[in-house]
Amino acid sequence: MQYNLTDVLTGKTKTISKTFPLEADTVVIFGETHSLIKDSDVSLEASFIEEGKAGLKVKFDCKAMLPCDRCLKNVQRQISVNYEDVAFSADYKGDTEDGCEYMTGYKLDVDSLVISEIMMNWPSKILCKDDCKGICSVCGHNLNEGECGCDRFVPNPAFANLGDLFKNEK
Repeated sequence: MQYNLTDVLTGKTKTISKTFPLEADTVVIFGETHSLIKDSDVSLEASFIEEGKAGLKVKFDCKAMLPCDRCLKNVQRQISVNYEDVAFSADYKGDTEDGCEYMTGYKLDVDSLVISEIMMNWPSKILCKDDCKGICSVCGHNLNEGECGCDRFVPNPAFANLGDLFKNEK
C-alpha cells in the first residue's frame, strides 16, 4: 500500500497516526513461502521535522507458521516490527543518505517496508522445543515421538583404519 505523506512532509500537518491492514498474506524467505497470521493492523505515525523531512514509526505484529529446523514439525512464532526512520521528500535539499528507502516522491510503500522488516526479524533458528531430537537419518521418523529402532551408528572415517588394526591383531 502506498501512503501519501505530503501533508506531513510540507508541514501542513504536524503528526498523523493511521492504522491499516497489511495487504500481504505471505512472505518469501530463502525461496520458501510462509503464511502470516496477523495479530494487528499496521500502525503508522509520521511527524513533521522540517520542510521535506519527517520522522516515521511503524509497528506491526504477526505470527508465522515455520518448520522446526530439526524435526520439520510446523511451529508458530511471533514476529514484531518496530521500525523508526526519517523520510525525505523527493525535493529535499539536505543530506538524505540515512533516510527511508521506501519513499517514492511523497509516497511511502508501507507493505514493502513491513515485509522487509519481517524478513530482518525472521528467527535464525526455529525449534519446536529446546530439546528437539529431530528425525531419524535412516527412515525419517520423528524421534520426539519415540525411537524407531534403526541403527544410526556412523563410524568416524578418521578412525576407520584404527579398527582394522585391532581386527588384524586377533
